[in-house]
Amino acid sequence: MFVKKRLNILVVLLLVLSLLAVGCGQKQAPSVTVDEQNYARPEMLVDVEELKGLVDDPNVAILDIRTPAKYVLGHVPNAINVWRPDYEAPEADYGFGGMLCDKARWEELLGSLGIDNDTRVIIYDDNGVYDSGRVWWAFFGYGHENVQILNGGWDAWVATGGEKSLKNPSITPTTYTAKDFNMDIYATLDEVKAAVDDDKVVIIDTRAKSEYDGEELKSGAFRKGRIPGSIWIEWNQNLNEDKTVKSAEELREMYKEFGIDKDTKIIVYCQSGVRSAASWFNLRLIGYDNVQNYDGSWIEWSFHGDLPIE
Repeated sequence: MFVKKRLNILVVLLLVLSLLAVGCGQKQAPSVTVDEQNYARPEMLVDVEELKGLVDDPNVAILDIRTPAKYVLGHVPNAINVWRPDYEAPEADYGFGGMLCDKARWEELLGSLGIDNDTRVIIYDDNGVYDSGRVWWAFFGYGHENVQILNGGWDAWVATGGEKSLKNPSITPTTYTAKDFNMDIYATLDEVKAAVDDDKVVIIDTRAKSEYDGEELKSGAFRKGRIPGSIWIEWNQNLNEDKTVKSAEELREMYKEFGIDKDTKIIVYCQSGVRSAASWFNLRLIGYDNVQNYDGSWIEWSFHGDLPIE
């Protein structure tokens, strides 16, 4: 009798522990919709529930901006995998990697993905707005405005019970025609050089604090440090813990603490224009239009040994 009682207690304890383990490992679904966040441009984001109704829409292209290794383990149904080498310029073009590809290669890529100029494009990654922000910036720069990022990304999809697919979708190649890149959103090396001595321009370093402080040198860069006069606002400070974008009020308040408002001229940079594109995306989302992403970022700046660093 005593042994049986102990076994019953043990079974109950194991059941409780297993339930706790499941609960601790389960990600929470976003509780607030995009339309409730008071963004200046809510159309830049899409919620999971809306995407669930679009997975079979032939006029919608869903792009999974994660590594191929993650994609093959499960993705949103009908999503097409696109990874950095697909849309980056050859390293030989600049002497270093990470730069956005030219218009011809962009047109070739989109055509090969079955995307034409009328296609609605929805992008996601597994960091909320990270690589997806870079690709959104590229789409917008080359003149395609019917493009959105999944708020919360892959984590939000999984947390809401979104279906995981292992199938590669069938693609019918088409022809895509891009516009010349919109240089209003693109900071060149010369523009950044000029901004260093311009009190009217704020340069934001969106990298990790260890990179900003010169303690860490990431692969691909040539020297440690930061662009002189730049301030540090890491890219992920724009996001909630669940990787959804913070509300417009929270974002505006955060940038206001650094003396930045919607009329401030801003240049954002990181290691290779990815994290900074994410920050650029979030700034545009709340109506900050005078913002440029420095495509070359720290890789290009550190490549030129005659440029000053802090």
